[in-house]
This record gives sequence, structure tokens and C-alpha cells, in this order.
Amino acid sequence: MDYPETRVVRHRDLSPNVNGNGEVKPMEWTKACPYFEVKGKRWEKHRKEIISQK
Repeated sequence: MDYPETRVVRHRDLSPNVNGNGEVKPMEWTKACPYFEVKGKRWEKHRKEIISQK
């Protein structure tokens, strides 16, 4: 299946901006999770490999 509008996000990306300043700070995170950067070059490389295997 293909989901072109899919966004990969972390828990903190879904946390509310409690103080309304436009930036979600660690104190506002709903849940803390291990660091895993899905928007970086490393993820893009793997994503392209996965797509090319289809």
C-alpha cells in the first residue's frame, strides 16, 4: 500500500503547545521517548531503499 500523505512523527511532535508560544518545549511533552530522529539523512536513506524494493 502507498500512503503519500503519511508523516512520521515522535511523541513530542504530538504534544500540545501549553503556553501558546508556538514551540513545544520538553516541559510540555506529553510523553518522553528515546531519541530517534526520523527526519534526518539516515532515515531518508533507509526510506528510499524500502521504496525501491517494492
